[in-house]
Parts: sequence; C-alpha cells; structure tokens
Amino acid sequence: MSRGVSGDKVIPSLDAMCGYCPNCSTGSPALCNMYFKHGGPRMTKGGEPVYNNSSTSVEQTVVVADTCVKVPDEPPLEKVCIIRYAVITAIGVVVNRAKVESSATIAVFGCGGVSLNVIQGGVLASAGQNIAVDNVPYNLELARDMV
Repeated sequence: MSRGVSGDKVIPSLDAMCGYCPNCSTGSPALCNMYFKHGGPRMTKGGEPVYNNSSTSVEQTVVVADTCVKVPDEPPLEKVCIIRYAVITAIGVVVNRAKVESSATIAVFGCGGVSLNVIQGGVLASAGQNIAVDNVPYNLELARDMV
C-alpha cells in the first residue's frame, strides 16, 4: 500500500475491473470484459507490455489508477495494509469460495492474521460453530474476540 500522486493512501486491488461492463454492473467484477479487452496489459514500457495486475508489498509501485482503492487517512499504514491480504483473502474464501452456510461448522488450525479473518468470515456467514485451535493462549484470546 502506498500514497498516490495526490497524497491519498491507496490499496492496490487484487483484481482490476472497469466497473461499467455488463459483468461489473451485475455483481461479477472478477469477469470484467474490459480490463483485458485487448488481450493483454494496459501498461507498456518501451513499447513492450508490462504485467500490472498488482501483487506487491513495496513502498512505491506503478499501477493503473483504477486498480487502486482509496482508504481513509486516519488508520496507520501498518494496520490498513492487512486488509488486502488477510481480510479480503480469508473472508473471501469463507463467503465466496467455500460458501459457508449458517448451519456449517468451521475449524481453523493456527490463529494468525489470516486465520483470525477466516473466523470473522465464519461469523459474517453465520456459521453454526467456529472452532479455533492454537497452542498460543494469546492467539486463542484474539480468536474469541472475533466471535
């Protein structure tokens, strides 16, 4: 995550989308028709295509502006940066990939940053039971705080 040219804090999106094509407009931005419309990346260097589906953890990078999500100024960068990886990945897996139902039981082994967000995803999905397993008492306390 970095600050944009205007000084805004931004998180590069995991998936770029135009926001306007039929897929984006109907809730399926991962199937965006426009982003790779011309069969390749929209950025070039020296006339050669540059892969820019941003997957980076650096202080500065170059990305297409519409792949960035602005975040508020108040939270410190070291706290906001976890949103892209731990939160989106973990909750996305529970809600979108596993499609956890309200009667389901989920179990998480090891309660680090990503796993804590899996628990949070279980709560958001109204899982019937969330089970957390860890041998570090502090991690289990954090897991309890998620439910």
